[in-house]
Amino acid sequence: MSDEHYCPRCKAEFLCFNGVNTRHFKCGSSTQIPSVACGYASQLQERIKRLEEALAWYETKVSDCNRQGPEGDAARDALAKDYGRKAKEAKP
Repeated sequence: MSDEHYCPRCKAEFLCFNGVNTRHFKCGSSTQIPSVACGYASQLQERIKRLEEALAWYETKVSDCNRQGPEGDAARDALAKDYGRKAKEAKP
């Protein structure tokens, strides 16, 4: 583990994050994470959300492709018209 996983004062092990910008250690102390790191964490959370939404959409459509009738036709049509657009939009 890198030094960031230990208390800078007493080297106690990392315990948890509180919100986005505070690290808590087993010794009871806590440290603030620099705002640059918080901004990056926020960007990562947004990216994860976009990826999860795209993945859920594809999962639903692919699942529905196996259906017979109008539902299956609509799912296959939606995937064909998408051309991977949702996946490309979810990327940074």
